[in-house]
Amino acid sequence: MTNNYQFAGICVEITHIYPYFSELAKDYAGGETPEFSITVTQADIDLEQGRETAPSVTDEYIESLVIYRKLCEKLVQRNILLIHSAAIRVDGKAYLFTAPSGTGKSTHIRLWRKRFGKAVGIINGDKPLISVTPDEIRAWGTPWDGKEHWSANTSAPIAGICQISRGKENVIHRVKPEEALSVLFAQTYRPTTEEGMRKTMQLLLEISQRVPFWQLKCNMSTEAAEVSYAAMRGE
Repeated sequence: MTNNYQFAGICVEITHIYPYFSELAKDYAGGETPEFSITVTQADIDLEQGRETAPSVTDEYIESLVIYRKLCEKLVQRNILLIHSAAIRVDGKAYLFTAPSGTGKSTHIRLWRKRFGKAVGIINGDKPLISVTPDEIRAWGTPWDGKEHWSANTSAPIAGICQISRGKENVIHRVKPEEALSVLFAQTYRPTTEEGMRKTMQLLLEISQRVPFWQLKCNMSTEAAEVSYAAMRGE
């Protein structure tokens, strides 16, 4: 089956085997003139299946991962990359939170939503796309949204990125671009080609220099949300 989809403002024609992806990405369907196309074969699925350790993972789900990898390989040449993070929107600005899996990204987002209520909108809970232009660096929703399935087909310019770690008290501080670069690199999809990696590093360097980057040690109190909110907004 073949359909057009819009990701980060780019129209893509995607040909796939199973209906799972059509349902997963239904909010992103549309667009008239694709900039490029992606085709998934059973051989692609079998190769991706070899990366998975859980025998219960279905070919339908695996196909969606194949599509996201192929998409990332193409989008990086259009100044768009994927950063493993949770992205929210407050007052028209995006704030990204990154951490190793299980550290507490989702918990911290819940604290923001508990503290600030409807002012907090979800962009993506796990794999937002990040576009880099001379005017702005913007976070975009995708259907690859983590176990909570937090996502929306929306976007916002990024006002700050924060690395989260656990702590007894809530303490946040700004870090230098070179420190931010190493953290971002660890959380970014890395292309399989030399050209793709070169472009990825160029984009990450630009993001680290243009977007304020913070490190937060936090507990599970709502004060954690207040501390990160105030610092990232420059208060």
